[in-house]
Amino acid sequence: MRRTKIVATLGPASQNLVAELVEAGVSVVRVNCSHMTTDQVWEAVRSARAQSETVSILVDIQGPKLRLTDGIDATGSEITIWQQGHGPHPCVGFDPSAVGVKPGERILINDGRIELEAIEVAPHSVRARVIRGGVAEGKRGVNLPDTDVKVEMYSPKDRADIAAAVESGADWIALSFVQRAADVVQARSMVPPDVRLLSKIERPQALDVLDEICSASDVVMAARGDLGVEIPFARLPVTQRTIADSALRAGIVSVCATEMLESMITGSRPTRAEVSDVTNAVRDGFDCVMLSAETAIGHDPIGTVRAMAAILTEADTVDRIKSPFAD
Repeated sequence: MRRTKIVATLGPASQNLVAELVEAGVSVVRVNCSHMTTDQVWEAVRSARAQSETVSILVDIQGPKLRLTDGIDATGSEITIWQQGHGPHPCVGFDPSAVGVKPGERILINDGRIELEAIEVAPHSVRARVIRGGVAEGKRGVNLPDTDVKVEMYSPKDRADIAAAVESGADWIALSFVQRAADVVQARSMVPPDVRLLSKIERPQALDVLDEICSASDVVMAARGDLGVEIPFARLPVTQRTIADSALRAGIVSVCATEMLESMITGSRPTRAEVSDVTNAVRDGFDCVMLSAETAIGHDPIGTVRAMAAILTEADTVDRIKSPFAD
């Protein structure tokens, strides 16, 4: 039995291939609520279970993702951003003052490609200095790495998705943008004891209380997409190992995710850097690795899983990071 397991995200390219994914080496399939209605979440879980009685099913709720509502042109020296419905373009789907943005804090847009610094925060708007300019389309993500974001952790849709996941037979619920152990405790009251809670570590604030979050969780994920935007990218490999180590000390499962075999969305084989990245995740001590767009929209989901399984089989033969429990 291969020690390191594979999580594969379902999507248009793979939603009807669950049995084939399992045969290729997948242990867990992921249903991403961000692009689904609650009814579609229910249907996706039931479909996955009908295709395989043995696969574990992970439902990943959207959580408090902050986004632009329209395009932005931040090529000048300053820009004012408004809450949608309270001013001219560009607009965001939240009130900057209500979520806790303060002068001097950074506002990152489109995976950090645009960097702003808040100058003046008023109700429903923020005036910002352009540090790194650019243009972005609507619906792009907004990250506030310096802000202790004050927003309802579970929206009505999130609560409905959790209920649908439980009713339809999901095994795991993934919680997005966890900042504190209380976020996990709150979700615990919404699920039965046999449903496991996975905390996605995506914010610097979560790293400050990582051990507490691990103690409250069944599984923890190094969600390197948003995390890699909110912390300096050079720090990400060390942080990744810190997350794996904290999970090991807490005695819970750990998952490494995002861009693990990204080139195989369109390519037929992984790059050497990707092979090393997956191998290093195993050496860091992660129990699972996750495929996202590679299996959701990639041109060859089954081939990608086979490539991942081959890398993991080889990686499992090397020495892992020394256990903190070893003498």
